[in-house]
Amino acid sequence: MTNKRILYLDVQTSTVDPQQGVILSIAAVLDKKTKKNPIVSAHVMVAPTPLQWMWAEPALLDQSSLTWELLQEEGRPWQEVRDEFSQWLAGNGVAGGKAIVLAYDVPRVLGFLERYLGSELELAHFPFDNVFDIRDYYSILTNRRVMPLLPDRSLRAISYELKVDADSELFMTPVVRVNMIMQCYEKMLELGVRE
Repeated sequence: MTNKRILYLDVQTSTVDPQQGVILSIAAVLDKKTKKNPIVSAHVMVAPTPLQWMWAEPALLDQSSLTWELLQEEGRPWQEVRDEFSQWLAGNGVAGGKAIVLAYDVPRVLGFLERYLGSELELAHFPFDNVFDIRDYYSILTNRRVMPLLPDRSLRAISYELKVDADSELFMTPVVRVNMIMQCYEKMLELGVRE
């Protein structure tokens, strides 16, 4: 089992291109590898401006299930979200070589994070060189040689759902996907499938 902290990020954006879109939602789960409060999480939503929403790509919005009404009701101005998330990262010790970061579609996620949170992430010593695409692990978790090693049906079912999520691009809500991936990734490390 790795002793590095594992951070999973699910970043929903209005477009694929960070030069044209904005961050709409960030969900994060961190396994701190401690006995007391080992798992901490954060989920923040941004209230876009009407112009930002007008330029959003409908396909991405459909995948994320985010709506204008939801974001206006539960979202907050970007400056508040930026400050809160930066403080959450710094306060939970996501720095340098201490953490492995898993994300879905790493180039897009890193592009948006660097554009909108670049200086804040640098101050928090965000481990940019330790970011991996979670899709690399889907095939391992659903491999026929690995599946029988998962000791109970619930984990086998979870790994199957993750494969369906990846293959069909029918995306789960951020928090659900975060928790499922964390369970599978932890089990994979316990089994020594991949370090």
